[in-house]
Amino acid sequence: MSQTLPEILRFLVLVPHRETVKILRDYSRGLFAAGFPGAFSFPTAVPLALVSRPYTGEELQGIARMLRQASLAGGRGGKIPAGPPEPVPVPDIPGGRFLSGCSFFGPVLDLPVPELSLPGLIYPFPALVLTTALAARGDPPLIREPAPPLGAFSFRAAATANMVIRPLDGRGASNADPYSLEWKIGRLRWLPAEKNV
Repeated sequence: MSQTLPEILRFLVLVPHRETVKILRDYSRGLFAAGFPGAFSFPTAVPLALVSRPYTGEELQGIARMLRQASLAGGRGGKIPAGPPEPVPVPDIPGGRFLSGCSFFGPVLDLPVPELSLPGLIYPFPALVLTTALAARGDPPLIREPAPPLGAFSFRAAATANMVIRPLDGRGASNADPYSLEWKIGRLRWLPAEKNV
């Protein structure tokens, strides 16, 4: 008897330093308490692109350098400012039906979207959202209460990484709960110090 393997998606992500992650995890707690069911369904990371293969350490370091250069442009001084939370849709793609119709929700970064041209690129996201929740199609933005406030903030320390995500129940797209996901983030490649760019 054949067994259907669970679907997986590969992402290229930007992962902020743990101090920033703590701010966002506290915000996710507030979203969950307000009735947002997908508040802990995705790691606190910025999806940069859907990809078909993991990137090498050298490729990740090149992307990290590109992002550091972007953080130095436009008067940012090496900081990555986070704006108001907004949803960014996940595209409908073959092999990723368990996320079809979902959106990443969180603060949108005031940072130019990197121009990625590496082999294996499927879909570069048009905006960089520091994900604090996953919203499925048909979900109201919040169910019971207004969103908790999230003041403006910025960060300098962050890293690029490969990430794999799949349905937690392993049954594939037809029966999977869009909020029941598991993921693994690979080795972090930190953005270089400003003086080294």
